[in-house]
Amino acid sequence: MEAQYDPEITDAITFVTVYYEGRCVATALDEDYRFSIHQAIGIALDVLDALAYVHNDQDLRVIHRDVKPGNVFLEAGRRSARLGDWGSAAHIDADGAVAGIEGSPLYTPPEAGPPDGSMDITGDVYGAAITIFEMLSGPFPYADIDPQAVDRRLTRGWKALPESAFQFAPHVPASLRTVVAKGMRSDPRSRWQSASAFIAALQRIACIDWIHADGDDLEGRWVGSWPPGKPEDRRRRYEITSTILAGGRQRGQRRLQARQALPGSDNFARFGVDDDTVPADDRGAIERFFSAVEAKAAQRSPAR
Repeated sequence: MEAQYDPEITDAITFVTVYYEGRCVATALDEDYRFSIHQAIGIALDVLDALAYVHNDQDLRVIHRDVKPGNVFLEAGRRSARLGDWGSAAHIDADGAVAGIEGSPLYTPPEAGPPDGSMDITGDVYGAAITIFEMLSGPFPYADIDPQAVDRRLTRGWKALPESAFQFAPHVPASLRTVVAKGMRSDPRSRWQSASAFIAALQRIACIDWIHADGDDLEGRWVGSWPPGKPEDRRRRYEITSTILAGGRQRGQRRLQARQALPGSDNFARFGVDDDTVPADDRGAIERFFSAVEAKAAQRSPAR
């Protein structure tokens, strides 16, 4: 990074930083860019690695205090990241904490929300977990969020949004949900107690690398590959489609179908997971269908 006096504005300084072709996670989400599961985990690991370093390095010992999608900068392929904008960072005091700030409300941990609030390193863990959640499940409906309601919740020491807002996309496996949800817990004592612990938990996840290729929410087409331990050209590919039936006895219900293509083939075919028809809004049934595909994939080909 370089700094120099601005030639056009008196007493102003211009900072020049590295240009990230992938912009940031917030921009990607605004563009309706879809992160695959492995892609989101990889970016999260980069962010958490940066946090682990600054939390523990004896010459730094700082808390970022503003971990959010807009501060996670991406390289061109949007597969690796850097955590930026350290203007809100603060040195950790003797009690292991720093004062809360009026930063980015949706990513502010509950304990930092009240006027006398403070946070420790688990506050950064919280912001990272919320960021991961959005990469996996899509952005919050920002236009529908009442800023005053958010401020009231934070002032009371609550999450910025009610728990109903933290609903994972159906393709996110239960093991990953558990790991990310722990990072987002309201009580800082029940979160991951360090970025390193969060990293270790994410690294243990083995799942199909799903991406929601077409459609929104419960509708559309997902594609993925398995097993993660093999080169991409040696993985089986999977496809799940979710559509509303337009006619017949089951009109208005949701049809779920799963297909598999062997390595090197473009021919998708059935592979032991039967088609299913479920109520259109039965999110749990769709999640169970994804779990059935995961289980069958693991049965046919081990993770490594």
